[in-house]
Amino acid sequence: MPADVLLVEDSDVHVEFTRLAFEREGSPVKLRVVRDGEHALEALEERPDHPPALIILDLGLPRMSGFDVLRAVRAHESVRIRRVPVVVLTTSRAPEDVQRAYDLAASSFVSKPLHLDDFVALIDDLRAWWLGRVELP
Repeated sequence: MPADVLLVEDSDVHVEFTRLAFEREGSPVKLRVVRDGEHALEALEERPDHPPALIILDLGLPRMSGFDVLRAVRAHESVRIRRVPVVVLTTSRAPEDVQRAYDLAASSFVSKPLHLDDFVALIDDLRAWWLGRVELP
């Protein structure tokens, strides 16, 4: 059964890079894309008993920041949703953003590479780690 991944990303380019990365690997992943924080939370509410296996979260989102999404996920009433790994994938390299993300219990913080090949390699690494190697509840 394919793993569900929720991508919370407003950049068309980064959405397409991520789709391409999952398609290139031929990995059995069902990638769901939402473009802002409010829709991310709505997506989680649709199936709280069957949350995604992984959330890939940008910080610079319209309507609700990635930090606010992360805070809401970690405070959610459903323990299943609270336990979902959240990988912050952003253009920021600011130390205060890294610190704040980990203070809000991000599973990891990764800066987006600039070039397609590097981006695809990073997504493959994230997929292999979070969906292949790590034991998740």
